[in-house]
Amino acid sequence: MNKMRTALRVLCFIAAVWGFLSAVAACFLLSGVPLVEGGSIAAAGLDLDAGSAYAVAGMLFLAASAFSCCVGFFGLRCVRFMRRMDALRASALVGFVAFLLALIACLVIGLLYEVGWMAFVGSAALFAAASLAGEVSRALVAARMRSEAQDV
Repeated sequence: MNKMRTALRVLCFIAAVWGFLSAVAACFLLSGVPLVEGGSIAAAGLDLDAGSAYAVAGMLFLAASAFSCCVGFFGLRCVRFMRRMDALRASALVGFVAFLLALIACLVIGLLYEVGWMAFVGSAALFAAASLAGEVSRALVAARMRSEAQDV
């Protein structure tokens, strides 16, 4: 149990730090919006305005990054007190989906290798944290049931 707890603590710390770094990358992406104004991007058979596409991708990436940072700090608190593991699992899965949306947006604007890989790493970290939080939650339930059975 202590190994899972330590691993979850490390994953939550990585998610928080990676969320901060991703937010910096998202700000960099948003700073490029004025540079592409008036251009167009052809994606999925649609002709998109480049400025709007960059702005949407940057905002999605920024929102996912901020949420990831919050999930990381919430996870550190949950691991410390060994409570709310199901809430941590659910929030990490929401962050995973948000990073996947940001990854798709980076793919559409053609910045998959410049910025999108950060969304991929963030989604992987949050998915791993969600999986491990689920395992810790199951272990806590099993330990509680075992202690109740011994008390009877």
